[in-house]
Parts: sequence; C-alpha cells; structure tokens
Amino acid sequence: MQGKGVTADEHSLLVSPGFRYAIDIGKLQIVPGVAFPIGFGPSKGEYGAFAYLSFEHSLF
Repeated sequence: MQGKGVTADEHSLLVSPGFRYAIDIGKLQIVPGVAFPIGFGPSKGEYGAFAYLSFEHSLF
C-alpha cells in the first residue's frame, strides 16, 4: 500500500515491430505507418496498436 508522498517503481519491456512508407507528391511527402507493441518480461501479455501519419512539406 502506498501513502501520500510515496512512489513505486514500475518496469516494462515493449517491442514495437511495424512499418512506414513515404509517398512523394511534388514537394509534399506523406508518411503513413503502423506498429504493434508487444509486451515481454514484466509486460508480458500486453498488446496494442499504433498508427502514424505525417505530412512533410519543403519550405524551399
């Protein structure tokens, strides 16, 4: 049990395999991606999904 002002350590180990791909359209680059975090060791049994989307535009 934790009281006021007391902290507890928590450890985790996640590996997040995934991929992303860049699409060039003129000076615009669109980068979609996806990853699937998987827990190991103290995080065993934890799973998830992560989606990524980036729009990059050249200023010059």
